[in-house]
Amino acid sequence: MVGPRDGLEPTEHLHAGSDLRRDAALGFWTDNFQGAIHQLLVSRSGSGNDYDISAVKIYRDDNNNGTLEPKFDACISSATLFSTRITTVTLNDNLIVTQTTSYLFVTYDFSPSAVQATQGAYIRGPDDITPADGNMANFSQINSSTITVIPSADRLEVVQNDHTSGFSLPNSATQGIKTSPL
Repeated sequence: MVGPRDGLEPTEHLHAGSDLRRDAALGFWTDNFQGAIHQLLVSRSGSGNDYDISAVKIYRDDNNNGTLEPKFDACISSATLFSTRITTVTLNDNLIVTQTTSYLFVTYDFSPSAVQATQGAYIRGPDDITPADGNMANFSQINSSTITVIPSADRLEVVQNDHTSGFSLPNSATQGIKTSPL
């Protein structure tokens, strides 16, 4: 079985460039047996763009407190990207599911160049969860809260002051680009 984690406070907004925004918390348990989860298909909701999200990752709530704490909770997937509002996140090792509920966090890292828009996540149903063995029980769509991304207000002005240096400078720099000569 899978279900949303109750009692988690939604975030109203965050700034472009933010890492590890908990977008959804999912609880997994079985009634009478042990199972294993291998993969999750995560769909993106909101008015933003796929490229506003620079990574989608899954963390396991290792201390079972309902709060994403990267110092204590393990990242159990590689980072993936959205394409046409969907991404498939494969767990590094299968999540063993027992009668004791295990919680996973779907997290987003936001690009520094993310635009002002809303972002969220949802799991459409049992077909979006790939077990390593067995079948998923039926469940309704699970929706995360939707948050507003606030773009960075940073400003950079570049003035060329050495015309004799012998090399050319770029005409512009885009926010989020690293090691750009100026």
